[in-house]
Amino acid sequence: MVEDIENAVRELNTFFDMQTLRGGAHHGYIRIFSNGDDADFNWNKGGRFYSQHMNDSYQAMSGKRRRMMTINGEPVAEIDIRASYLTIFLSMHGVQLDATKDPYELEGFGEEHRIAVKSWFTGTFGNTKPIRRWPAEMLKDEPRLSEYRVTSITQAVMAKYPAMATWGQPFNGRILSWADLMFLESAVMSGAMRKLMFIDKTPSLCVHDSLIVPVSKAEIAREAITMAFHAKHRVQPLLKTNPPTNAELTETLREHQRPQGRGG
Repeated sequence: MVEDIENAVRELNTFFDMQTLRGGAHHGYIRIFSNGDDADFNWNKGGRFYSQHMNDSYQAMSGKRRRMMTINGEPVAEIDIRASYLTIFLSMHGVQLDATKDPYELEGFGEEHRIAVKSWFTGTFGNTKPIRRWPAEMLKDEPRLSEYRVTSITQAVMAKYPAMATWGQPFNGRILSWADLMFLESAVMSGAMRKLMFIDKTPSLCVHDSLIVPVSKAEIAREAITMAFHAKHRVQPLLKTNPPTNAELTETLREHQRPQGRGG
């Protein structure tokens, strides 16, 4: 199994090394697995793709800066999986998210409260059970969360997604953690990237729950993510395509007119 994982990463690295990336840096992927001392560990925890020298890579850049990159001289688009962990967890309970609605919009918590609701899911999936109070680090990063009662959001979440009440309880004989969800997410991204590489001859860059591709290949990438997600979880993911704005394209053109080495 380890050899298969290594070979798959090596193939992606070899393929992208033949492309020309400008506006960002990528020095090849490694996959980092987690919770190796868990009793059920079998290279099935964590497993995200990390660009080597990550602090100097495209993954450390803002979304705006990433959209100002080019691959083989072409502007890029970034396709995000919305509410990735939530989609995966609900799929285990046979639940398909409504593609016409924001998954983080709850009764009594509209769009203006989205950051609090999303933070609830982030905190819960990072915990052993649904949170009862805001984690200290989360409050430090987002002080506005102190304005929200966790119990109120919990009640709204359970009303919309009853399956969330089972987080932290045994599922098929074991208790799931963030590392399990991360692995399932990374498997989708691996499948999509390899489909793009082998079948569509299309380079892609992973940002955990999103893929960056040449803008002309955005629809192909959406199809690849959808196929990989459905093959593994039997549900359709909620995708959002983020192409560069006209202003970003103008700035990209200006910056890339300056001499620059390959891959930087």
